[in-house]
Amino acid sequence: MDVGKYVIVMPNGEVLESIGLKTTGNHYVDKYIGIIENNKLERDFGEIISPSKKYNIQEQVLQTIDKTLIEQNIEVLRVKTPSIFEIDDKLLKQQELFGLAPFVVNEKFLLPPASDFGIFKMLENTTIDNANANRFYEIATCYRKEDSAKAFKRQFVFGLPDFHSIKYKNDIKSEILLFMNFNATVLRKLNIKFIISLRITEDEYENQKDVILKLAKDYQTPISVNILPSTIRYWTAKYKLLYMDSTNSFIQLSTVQVDYSTCDLFSINGGDTVIHSSPGSLERLIYAVFDNKNREVKV
Repeated sequence: MDVGKYVIVMPNGEVLESIGLKTTGNHYVDKYIGIIENNKLERDFGEIISPSKKYNIQEQVLQTIDKTLIEQNIEVLRVKTPSIFEIDDKLLKQQELFGLAPFVVNEKFLLPPASDFGIFKMLENTTIDNANANRFYEIATCYRKEDSAKAFKRQFVFGLPDFHSIKYKNDIKSEILLFMNFNATVLRKLNIKFIISLRITEDEYENQKDVILKLAKDYQTPISVNILPSTIRYWTAKYKLLYMDSTNSFIQLSTVQVDYSTCDLFSINGGDTVIHSSPGSLERLIYAVFDNKNREVKV
């Protein structure tokens, strides 16, 4: 597979050839990329983590997400879809686009890797009111076949706050910026420091260069960009907020992905593009909070 090329988009608009890349999995980050410092929590996470307190850290994460939706006036339709599906050709095709082996229960049923299965089966052969009802939100139970379960980092089963927006292609830039800001705000409120990384096709890079430049300028940070000759999954662009943990490993938390294939696959009218977004799985967000707090205590 052609891994493409790597560039650094600077806050001043310069685009530099990337050097000294560090990689964990598919996370390519230039060694000169800076970590974005974040705001402190309104409530001390030391209280939440303390066994003597009754706070539930998962609930705190979910409340942070809900509060940010309200503060940023992001209207969503909350849904709940099944966690087991009867196998059909479209779901198998979508699983293939995910690049994951199907989590098959038996010859008839499979378990979903994300909320996409339920959302798009629900929307199959429908017409979306693009002006009023185009964002769907679910806290999904997801299943992945992993080589090994590594605590909170790579679980076989995890909870995923998952957003899907049905848009037309000429409207996607504002939606990308909306959810990048939303995800960054959630991480900042949880006191999770992050860096911005991006994998994108050559054509999409040219189309979204202004979006990337705005993000670099708004956050005053260089952005590591892996430019691919063609898409390797269902997305043509995948924006990522990464956390570097106390072992110097990069953990993917938040994502915003641009997908031109799903509306056609499931015959969804009222848009031709899906913007997938998540602030991160609950388990990884919790891991990042604990890891960061533990690092502060050691210091």
